Amino acid sequence: MDSDETYSGCKYLIFRTGWICEAHGNNFAKTMLCLGKDQETLSVIADQIGMRNWRCSHD
Repeated sequence: MDSDETYSGCKYLIFRTGWICEAHGNNFAKTMLCLGKDQETLSVIADQIGMRNWRCSHD
């Protein structure tokens, strides 16, 4: 590792499904993938609480 890299010791990355299940529009996963293409380092807040929210479309 370079001197400016740090290791958090975390073994797992947990995504809340309520923010990544939506098939249409923006969601957390799409946003992180898009930002990751342009930025070497990402910062994510950790003070939001949510829960699964399934949506049904009758198109």
